[in-house]
Amino acid sequence: MAFAAFRPLALCLTLLAAPALAAPTCEDRGKDYEARIALCDSAYAQAGDPDDAATALGYKAEAQRMLGRLDEAAETLRAALRLAPQNPWYWVELGHVRFDAGDPAGAVAHYSAAIELDPQDGYARLNRAEGWWRLNAPDRCLADSGPALDGAPDDPWANLVQGRCLTGLGRAEEGLAHLDRALAADPAWAAVRIARVSALLALGRAEEALAAADEGLAALPADDGSAQEALRSLRLQALARSRPVEEVLAEAAALAADYPDSLTGPAVKVWTLTRAGRLDEAEAEAAPLRAAETAGAPMQGSFHDALAQLALAQGDLAGAARQFTLAMALDPALARIYARGLSTLGFLPLSAARYNVALALQRCLEAKGAECRIGS
Repeated sequence: MAFAAFRPLALCLTLLAAPALAAPTCEDRGKDYEARIALCDSAYAQAGDPDDAATALGYKAEAQRMLGRLDEAAETLRAALRLAPQNPWYWVELGHVRFDAGDPAGAVAHYSAAIELDPQDGYARLNRAEGWWRLNAPDRCLADSGPALDGAPDDPWANLVQGRCLTGLGRAEEGLAHLDRALAADPAWAAVRIARVSALLALGRAEEALAAADEGLAALPADDGSAQEALRSLRLQALARSRPVEEVLAEAAALAADYPDSLTGPAVKVWTLTRAGRLDEAEAEAAPLRAAETAGAPMQGSFHDALAQLALAQGDLAGAARQFTLAMALDPALARIYARGLSTLGFLPLSAARYNVALALQRCLEAKGAECRIGS
């Protein structure tokens, strides 16, 4: 979850004979978002200067965003910027709107505008780092998260983002130290537990990843469906790399039963059956992945990796090359895994950049055909 650095609130201290409860205001950030919007409309109507009016609009937009009314929030923020164009908060909030709308590139653009106005805003940089991470640009992610972490070395969010960036760059061992720090600060934060299991998988430490996934599933609320699904998906990947085939297939079937729209179960089945040499079964399990790719549905790098492994085993070298390339484009960490495999086979890439790995892969396929076995 992204956070922004907000404009400090003025504290009004009134000396009273006995303490009294203050009436809620637009700036209180209560959970009743409709009530907050009404309070902010009142504050806007009573504002004595443009800055106060813009502040009321900013808090109103935040409440609208929390309600999922993203178009309204964007329009409210544009009105705030007309009143106070140099306030970075409104640009950050617009970035949040784009992020929530599934547009990380648009979010990065708005966070960048905020950083131009206030280069020292560490929270804006962490928001932008999150955007870069979603855009599979771990180098840019690290360029933003590093300075932000320097300013707040114990901040769990800063450590989470730094850990993700480092994992994406193939430096998961370094990333784990930051993720452990974030977990110690906030053991109930699902995103940290998910990132930590991902880092362990990237390091090939499947048994540790399995234990960390089980620990996370026990610690998180059962009603946190998205976190439960993510951890179970990662747990399944850890099982595939450490347990017998039939145990993996049974767990994949259970995941598919609980989350029928998830493609992780089919992908792990394809990967596992391919490794076991059961290619006809693997091809049958690949149907949902092929249908999703044809339909242009969102795919993960690991899904393309499973299809690449199957194509390679079937002798479809062109199909394997295409799927490996797509896998690297979606998950830069896979490029480093493939680079290690290619190096072992005698086809050392010039670097772990995916275009160099793709060139080395092409040479390997031309020379060794289906024996050019690399993989996650």
